[in-house]
Amino acid sequence: MAKRYFEYKDAKSKKFWEVSVSGKKVNIHYGKIGTDGQTSLKELDTPAEAKAHAEKQAAGKVKKGYKEAKVKAVKKVAKKAVKKKVVKKTKEKQNTTKSPLTKKQIKEFKEEEKEAEDSYGFRSVADYIAEAGDKEWAKKVYVKSEGKAEDYSDFSDLAGSIHERLGDKEWAEKNYKKAEGKAEGSQDFLNLADSIHEQLGDKEWAEKNYKKAADKAEDFSDFSGLADTIYEQLGDKEWAKKVYKRADDKAKDFSDFIVLADNIYKNLGDKEWAAKLYKKAVEPLDPIEKKIYEKLESLITDNKSIDALGSFDEDLDNYCIQSWLVEFVLNEGLYKDIFDSKNYKKEDIKELETMFLAQLRGGGFRPTVLLDYDDNPDFYGVAESAEGDFNELEFKATFYAGIIAGKLGFDISPIIDHWEENGWDDYIKALKTLIDS
Repeated sequence: MAKRYFEYKDAKSKKFWEVSVSGKKVNIHYGKIGTDGQTSLKELDTPAEAKAHAEKQAAGKVKKGYKEAKVKAVKKVAKKAVKKKVVKKTKEKQNTTKSPLTKKQIKEFKEEEKEAEDSYGFRSVADYIAEAGDKEWAKKVYVKSEGKAEDYSDFSDLAGSIHERLGDKEWAEKNYKKAEGKAEGSQDFLNLADSIHEQLGDKEWAEKNYKKAADKAEDFSDFSGLADTIYEQLGDKEWAKKVYKRADDKAKDFSDFIVLADNIYKNLGDKEWAAKLYKKAVEPLDPIEKKIYEKLESLITDNKSIDALGSFDEDLDNYCIQSWLVEFVLNEGLYKDIFDSKNYKKEDIKELETMFLAQLRGGGFRPTVLLDYDDNPDFYGVAESAEGDFNELEFKATFYAGIIAGKLGFDISPIIDHWEENGWDDYIKALKTLIDS
């Protein structure tokens, strides 16, 4: 998942919120615009679960009024106050030909170039300059980026930019070779192979790196992503099938099985295998999920519909699925088990429980609504994470409701309509397959 950046501005506050995923870890950076802000790191059981958690968190921010914005990558919040000696140079013109840039663009790019500190920063500036039309200046800044490059991603990203924006294949190849020498894990080799194939069209070189990625693969995300790419980039169905089998062995939770089933159905056309994976997604349930499932089954059977669950668009101004879930969890005392299962610190669990009990019946669990970021930035991050965990549980409850109602022949169009609006086609396919099986 690419890094996503959001801003919230009103008469009282100006805040930013940023999320990125690295393997099983979700990193969140948030705070007042113009400050360093705070960071929080949450590790999930699988990369797929981490990605789903990040996407849910981002969706929650949008609902609160945050707007997604472009990250200004080259501008650092904290700058190093290092004085540099000024060396007088002989008079010489910076450009022998007239730049196609405006005076305003030249001034802005020069300022950004001065602020750039690492390979990523210089490359970003060079990208902007090249896109604006001055390839000669961009080339000089790419050279600076190359001089600062340290790891595989620095060299690989630089190679892609050089080839895409300057069309210099030879220079790009040199940096791809450096990247190959720096690559370590499965994801490194996978991303490198993708870039080589897409930028240079060198299928043989890409395939060598895909094989290295397979040798280094360890978890579900490694095998699943690799299998998808082998099919999409190389068209090698048999090799993809072998790697998908390895992914099946590594899959652990709801998201893993749903994603894998969808890709096997789509890429291999194996409906039988996909159906088995969809079933694995909902069985076995953990103790908390089992209680929720049993309650849903009883409620839907008695009412002969899903109407008692409210709407499925998470509109907390009206009764919705999360309102129902909060009431059930509260009445059953399950909130303690939920927080305990997520491995939060004891002092944070105590505070989260207090906040859960403070939520009004009929509403959803939105602890951040009760908090002011400035009062306790660290706990605000914990609260956001807990909010995301509860959102995930609510999504599973919706899925279970769809299965139960669908198998009983009741209308599930409110669920399908909401998922279609969000583009969750893989979950719609999973739900319909499980209902028919």
